[in-house]
Amino acid sequence: MADELFNNEKESPSLFDVQLDPVAQQHIAAIVQWSRIIAFLVLGMLGIAALIVVAGHGAASQETIIPGLSASEGWGMIITLVLVAVLIMGVWLYFLLRGARLLKDGLAASDSNALANGFRFMRIFFSISITLGVLSILGSIINIF
Repeated sequence: MADELFNNEKESPSLFDVQLDPVAQQHIAAIVQWSRIIAFLVLGMLGIAALIVVAGHGAASQETIIPGLSASEGWGMIITLVLVAVLIMGVWLYFLLRGARLLKDGLAASDSNALANGFRFMRIFFSISITLGVLSILGSIINIF
């Protein structure tokens, strides 16, 4: 009797096993594709912005960029701000790319743990997105007044 119960528990699917229909798999695959496209586009824009800052530094190295600061202090502040922005964006995009990778791996292997972790990374990505969006809106409101 105990052996039958044990065998039935091994054969029955777990509560957390995921059975995805083909439509759900297509939707998750589309999420993976768009996540990667968005991440690479943003990374490309960050690279272009960094090149513009470097090119601007060479072209206007003697001009005062920020009133009240010397040229070297102004450029130092701008480079620091750009590095902080790149760091924040890099961490933000890491969660997007990691989530996309885990979702892709979870679909390929039908692994519910990988899918759950992929969605967890996506949730963190969107939480950071909301935080950055709210901070941006607050910054715009403060600049208006």
